[in-house]
Amino acid sequence: MAILKAGESSAAKSSTGDTMEQTISSRPLANFSPSVWGCRFASLSSSPTEMEFYRRQVEQAKAKVEKMLAASAADGPFRNVELINLLERLGVSYHFQTQIEDQLRLIFQQSLSDITERRNDLYSVSLVFRVLRQHGYRVPCDVFDEFKDVKTGEFKECVRGDVRGILSLYEASHLRLHGEPILEEALAFSRQQLEEYSSSSSSTKPHLAAHIENALICPFHKSARRIDSWRFISFYADEEESRDETLLRFAKLDFNFVQLMHQNELAFVSRWWRDTGLQEKLLYARDRIVELYFWATGSHYEPHKVVARIAATKFAKMVSLVDDTYDAYGTPEELQLFTTAFERCDDESAVEQLPDDMQFLFRAFLRLCDEMEQDMEKEGRCYSAHHAKDAFKELARAYDTEAKWLANRYTPTVKEFMANGIPSSSYGVISAAYFIGMGEAMGTEEYEWLKTNPTIDTATKLLGRLLNDIMSHEDEQKRGHCPSAVECYKKENGASDEEAVEAIKKMCDDAWKDLNEECMRPTPVEMPVIQHFLDLVRIITFIYIRNDSYTHSGSLKDHITSILLDSIPI
Repeated sequence: MAILKAGESSAAKSSTGDTMEQTISSRPLANFSPSVWGCRFASLSSSPTEMEFYRRQVEQAKAKVEKMLAASAADGPFRNVELINLLERLGVSYHFQTQIEDQLRLIFQQSLSDITERRNDLYSVSLVFRVLRQHGYRVPCDVFDEFKDVKTGEFKECVRGDVRGILSLYEASHLRLHGEPILEEALAFSRQQLEEYSSSSSSTKPHLAAHIENALICPFHKSARRIDSWRFISFYADEEESRDETLLRFAKLDFNFVQLMHQNELAFVSRWWRDTGLQEKLLYARDRIVELYFWATGSHYEPHKVVARIAATKFAKMVSLVDDTYDAYGTPEELQLFTTAFERCDDESAVEQLPDDMQFLFRAFLRLCDEMEQDMEKEGRCYSAHHAKDAFKELARAYDTEAKWLANRYTPTVKEFMANGIPSSSYGVISAAYFIGMGEAMGTEEYEWLKTNPTIDTATKLLGRLLNDIMSHEDEQKRGHCPSAVECYKKENGASDEEAVEAIKKMCDDAWKDLNEECMRPTPVEMPVIQHFLDLVRIITFIYIRNDSYTHSGSLKDHITSILLDSIPI
């Protein structure tokens, strides 16, 4: 109510007397907290001199590391994979993508038998298994049979004291597919052991204890890469006995150089957001442009993905505004008009029927679509912009269904909810925006593939929906929101809140297995496209790992400061 009075919504101004009061009182206002950043980043800029300094330093360090990578191939598959893993954890593997792929392919084709011969080296076997599977190579899970007691069927007693090996096994177990019970057992066993180590950390080296604590919160395979690399650089710096100073310096230089690029991009999208005028017009909505750009860098941080980051940030901002309009502002009558406007995008008469606030938002959406279409026309890829607009139409239909469920006080079955929840997750639009910036990797054949509703796309959207619901359902129900997956499961199964959440977490585990399976070679599309879905789920996991940190954005402030603002001391 206070928001409307302060902002004097144009929709409210169009009514008079009792009608106006009735409209205001019927709005499901959420009173979202304001931005913790304001507009401070619109004037942010990086010094060209500093950029050039880092560019030269990175190139010099890169040449040294490139020689290290080539030399490691002669040291055997384990040393080779160990270095590749370090490059990935430090966030610099994108510099050597071709070399890494060539080396891993040879290891899988020629040296896989070496894995099973190292029967007493749980660390190395687990590491090679994980790295190869992360690159799509279907390493059989029976490589872990040697670490189980034949008589008891449990993991051997001798491996329990191998803290490093147990941590490596734990990380590897998250690459499991459907029908791999040994990896389910490995996960349960390793998690229990790590929790015991963590509770008695006085006996564990400090840097290893930090690794364990972080892995128990979120394993590497499920971690947002940019955030994980920032954290891992700190871990690696503490490994005084084993760290390589050349690698460490390269990682720090590259992080800072890429951060400067990100700062320029953040300033650009901040100015775009300010210039739309939407912040002042839609006072009921979440002002989260900084968080959305952080989201984009957390998943697609590499310098060459700049177009994808910008497009994703802009479209995600539109998604957020439209979501808040459906959830926290519009009346049922207005929302029906809003949905019709999306369905008839080019029909001016449909737009003119909208209240002023929604009309202002919708025209901003159309301008964004036109802007993207013009940019893509220059590349001969207009179809990518058209796909984004079509994805938004599907999203609006899903939001409309949720609004009707709320208006009718209807709780759908879990099956009904999932059918609508997959498009309402919004990740169809977010992916479409990223695809705009992926160039030739997303050609007409890839878009035809998307039309088949591939499992990896469905699993990504499902995880986006369910992870959100697990963390946000309590707050949403307090302010009046359509039923989440939790409420649907509770009603259908007569379950408690805790039982419903556990059941939904099991659905998430199964969706991750689907993702892992879809990443195994041969894949129907190129690996950069497959990698997109994984990275999108990883940043979703981070955003919702403890709470809904997009809505409660204060919980992201320290991470945003570390990733986007504070350089790492060299």
